[in-house]
Amino acid sequence: VTMGRFDVAGSTAMQQGNVMTSGSLSGDMALLIDGMNIQSSLNTGSTPAVYHNDAAYQEYVFQVSGGTAETQTAGVLINMIPKEGSNTVKGDALALFTTRRFQSENVGDFQRTHGVNLPPQLDKTWDYAGTVGFPLKKDRIWWLSSFRNWAYNNFAPNALNPDGSRAVDDNLIQAYTNRVTMQVTPKNKFTAMY
Repeated sequence: VTMGRFDVAGSTAMQQGNVMTSGSLSGDMALLIDGMNIQSSLNTGSTPAVYHNDAAYQEYVFQVSGGTAETQTAGVLINMIPKEGSNTVKGDALALFTTRRFQSENVGDFQRTHGVNLPPQLDKTWDYAGTVGFPLKKDRIWWLSSFRNWAYNNFAPNALNPDGSRAVDDNLIQAYTNRVTMQVTPKNKFTAMY
C-alpha cells in the first residue's frame, strides 16, 4: 500500500492523500463513513470532500482488493466507523505539539552551491482533539461531540519577509463533529451526523 505523496512525520499533513495498492490509481480509492460514500463528485471520486476529524472515529476498515457489491472500486476502500455516545459520560483527548528545535538540517555543500541556503524546515506543528459522549435519554438516545484543530507550518525555502525573518507557509484546519444516535428497535438504530 502506498500513499499518493511523500510525507515524513506528517510534513504534508495539511493535505489528504490517496491510498493505492496492487497497481490501482489514486482515483480508484473510495472513502466511506458507516458504508456511505463521501467522495467529492468533482472528479473520479478520489478526493474526500472534507477534512476529517480523526477523533470522531473509533475504527478505520481498509479493504485493499476485491471491491464490495455496495461500493464498486478497483482500489483501496476505507470505511470509517464513527464513535457514538453511551449511557455514561465518556471522553478522550489528544495533544501533540513540536517546533523546529527537534528537527535537524540536512543541507549540504551540493545544495548550497545550487542556491539553497535556507532549506524548507518546520516552524511548528500541532494536533489537538477531544471527544465527549453522553446519554440524552438512557438506553435510548445518545450524543457525541468532537473537535480537531491541527496545523503543520513550514518555513518556505529561500524565502524571507520584508523584515528579514523567514517566510512561513502557515496552515490551520479545524473540524467539528456532532452525532446523535437513537435506538429505534432492539435491532435498529437511527443516527444523524454533522
